[in-house]
Amino acid sequence: SRERYALAADGANDGLWDWNIDTDQLYLSPRWREMLGAEGLPATGITREDWLGFVRPGDLLASRRSLDAHLDGRETHFELEHRMVDGAGHERWMLTRGVVVRDPDGRPRRMAGSLTDVTARKLAEQQLLHDAFHDGLTGLANRALFVDRLSVLLAAESRRHQRRFAVLFVDLDRFKNIN
Repeated sequence: SRERYALAADGANDGLWDWNIDTDQLYLSPRWREMLGAEGLPATGITREDWLGFVRPGDLLASRRSLDAHLDGRETHFELEHRMVDGAGHERWMLTRGVVVRDPDGRPRRMAGSLTDVTARKLAEQQLLHDAFHDGLTGLANRALFVDRLSVLLAAESRRHQRRFAVLFVDLDRFKNIN
């Protein structure tokens, strides 16, 4: 079964981690350290704060809240997409998953999980979103983005009962010829 587990872990191409909550010591698999350019980091002896040190500062609060919600029993599992900063200073989008093991009294004692690099997917999503709202030739905002932003503005203004904006429509004759 150990060989089967090792083969499955290698085949998953995910980084694995195991946290002893009582001692606040983490084990980080070689793949975990490789994905974050932290091969020089020891596999053991890492604390929760060391691990959170890789999380992008803007995502740190959400990471802590999500982790605490699972530890407190408010969530059945820990799953979060967030950015981490690798050893070269580049941001990587990661999907971190984990599950806690509790003692008979319900106190968390251990937590283990995986780390999956989802950077390529997140970049593709961002590109698709950009393409949906921008002209492919000029890179300028298109009608869909205009309608979206105008709808948001109209909704906000209707709540405030103020009308402090105008829409200017410019029509260029034979623009398709210029295009």
